[in-house]
Parts: sequence; structure tokens; C-alpha cells
Amino acid sequence: MDEDREFQHWLIFADSGGTGRHLQESICASGSTCTLVYPGNQYGRTSQDTFTIDPYQAEHYQRLFAELNTAAVHHCVHLWGLDVVQHSDRATSLVSSSRPAWETTLLVVQALARARLAPRLALITRGAVSVSGERVSGVALSPLWGMAKSIALEHPELHCLRIDLAPEPQPDEVSTLMAELSLDIAQQTEDQVAFRGGNRYVERLTRRAIYIEATNTELLKFPQSAWYGVKVGEGGVEWQEVERQEPGAGEVEI
Repeated sequence: MDEDREFQHWLIFADSGGTGRHLQESICASGSTCTLVYPGNQYGRTSQDTFTIDPYQAEHYQRLFAELNTAAVHHCVHLWGLDVVQHSDRATSLVSSSRPAWETTLLVVQALARARLAPRLALITRGAVSVSGERVSGVALSPLWGMAKSIALEHPELHCLRIDLAPEPQPDEVSTLMAELSLDIAQQTEDQVAFRGGNRYVERLTRRAIYIEATNTELLKFPQSAWYGVKVGEGGVEWQEVERQEPGAGEVEI
């Protein structure tokens, strides 16, 4: 490790489960420095390297960056999504559950942009994506991945990295996470990573064969008519021949 990388400063928006604290221990053991930020009711500095802020107050982020002199911050790690509790799959519950993750991320990015700072931004989630078609247990965090894609496009200087941990905490996940976060930007060719059962997954487009039962093959036959509609009923999907109508005001023909 070269000297410049050895003494980097990390800013971690730490979770209540201890992941942020354990990362801080690893970072400090490597010779770097680290500041932890926890959500609270008001702004405060509880120790030399620990702050609390109101997570929904934009001015608290700006004050934090000003006080830290964050021009020297090389990494910004957002772990608050790990504290998101999903009470049910109902839409209203998902909206309220996802707020702590996406809204605080938005405020972090806005504050960084306002201060003209560009540390490496890493967003950490748990069970927010599916790697092999399994049910997504942390769907309340899934919007954060969509938001992160916009961040990557609008703020390429942040080199936004998304890391999804296994739905259930793993014994070695802190060391695995630290290894991924410590990769040099030039070495980190992937910005969307998921860890499951000790395996590292990245996003790829691949060809996949589709198998269809013989009883359903009729559904794939398009009618010979130039104009047709789709009817979905108890018997499945049916094509119906229709007469073409000119699009009216506010309508689009596809």
C-alpha cells in the first residue's frame, strides 16, 4: 500500500448494529483515520471522532462537512440503510420504511455537491437485490439502488459504489466489506456488488434459454391482422382483432 493511501480519512454514517464501529477499528488499525456519524435528535460532537446529527436536517450535513474540513476525506460510507426495518410489504409501509435510506443519501449527496467535495461514496444495503431469482427481503432498500444509478450518472466524481450484504449478517462480512471498500478506484471495475454465502456477485447481462410448456405455445402466436388488442381473462391471454382508430387529443399510438 502506498503512503498516500495509507493515511486516508474515512467518513462513515454508522449503523446501530456495529458494522460502522468495526469498520472504524479496521481503518484505524491500517493507519488511516475515521469519523463516525450517528443519527440523533440534534447536532453534536460526542467525541473527537464521533458526531450525531438530525438525519433529516440538511444544514446539519453542511455543518458537519465544514467542521471536519472534509477536503481531506477520501471515503464516505453510508450504512444507515442497515437500520431500516421493513414492517410489511404494504405500499404505505414500504414508503415510510425506505425513507431513512434514500432521503439521507440524497442529503449527503446534496451537501457534498454544495461543498464541492468528491470522496468515494459507498452505499451499503442488506438484502436489497436478488442475485439468483430469490425473494428480495429488503425491498424497502431497493429504491436506494435505483437512486444510486442516478447519482452515478449525475455525479461521476463520487464514483458511487453499491454493496448489498446478505439478508442475514455473516460472521466475516465486516472484513469482506472492508476489503471491497479498500480497493483503489482504478482496481474497482465494478460499482454494483452483492455478497451471498461467501460469494461475490456482480451485475452482468447474459443469454438465458426460455422453456415454455406446449400448452402455452398458442399464446405466443400473433394474429395476422395488422391491428389487434390483448385481452386478459380467466383463460389466460388472448389476441383480439380490432379496427384501427385515429389517436385522439392527448393519445399516442404505439
